[in-house]
Amino acid sequence: GICLGVMFQLHYLAAVLIVVSVLYLLKKKQMTSLIVVLAAFVLTISPQIIFELRHEFFVTNLFFKQLTQGDNIFSLSYLFFHILTSFKILSAIFLSSSKLLIGSFLAVVLFVIANVGNIQKKEPVVFLIFTIFVGFLAANLYAGSIEPHYFAIIYVPIALTFGFVVSSLYKKAQPSGGIYLLSFFLVLLFFGYFKNLDLSNTNGYTMPKGWNLPGIRKASRLVSSDADNSKNFNIAATLDGDTRAMPYRYLVTVYGKNPQNVESYPSADVIYLISRDSEDAIKSYNVWEISSFSPFTIVNSWDIQNGVKVFKLAHNPL
Repeated sequence: GICLGVMFQLHYLAAVLIVVSVLYLLKKKQMTSLIVVLAAFVLTISPQIIFELRHEFFVTNLFFKQLTQGDNIFSLSYLFFHILTSFKILSAIFLSSSKLLIGSFLAVVLFVIANVGNIQKKEPVVFLIFTIFVGFLAANLYAGSIEPHYFAIIYVPIALTFGFVVSSLYKKAQPSGGIYLLSFFLVLLFFGYFKNLDLSNTNGYTMPKGWNLPGIRKASRLVSSDADNSKNFNIAATLDGDTRAMPYRYLVTVYGKNPQNVESYPSADVIYLISRDSEDAIKSYNVWEISSFSPFTIVNSWDIQNGVKVFKLAHNPL
């Protein structure tokens, strides 16, 4: 019940797990357990309930509004496209390729059908398969674009079910040569996962090439040590889409200096820019955070790593 409450606050699609759990306990006629689970769930989300009561159900109203208005209204015309997209997403996550899932999915379905009698004796497996089915369907009923984190609620059930399938196949394949084929498949899968770890990369997860957390810290320390308390300063970055440099703002604040807010670029005395572009390219930027500060002069620059620099921009004197 506590885990369900935590997951529900992380993403509302976790409501699927609540429904599945309640149905399972009802089927088992474990009413005491059901009451305990629901009580723990309500207790865990009580801060959210209090917030809703104090703010006239603000989040709840937004949730239902999103489901009933505009492009988020469910349509059967998008369902097939969403299901295909979902298969590709799950395939990329679990099989390291968006092209392998359909064949593997059909193989698992055929295996499940062929062993339905054996599976029926294993209630946890039935619970996992039902959870996967309901979670997958719920994610695809949303009419907006399908994102990988929508399936977070079924990642663990998929992994456990896959383990059950592999274990069962090993038991069936032991007397024959099929065990070698299965082992070869698992080895290929392992190396596919290992390759996707990208251990040789010079960049951090989701970060631009050549950039990582040590670089962010180094740049932020440099800004905090150079910033003059008598002048208003701001921070911008053009390494990725976060032009307002939120990670750097946070660390600079932690290191003891306070940049202006993200609406005050034109009024700053100095802007620290994290970029790997040339000085000529910087002077011709059309991003608002920099162009609104024009005209300016690049008064200093510091190398951080892999071609990324911190540039200090100041207004041209009148």
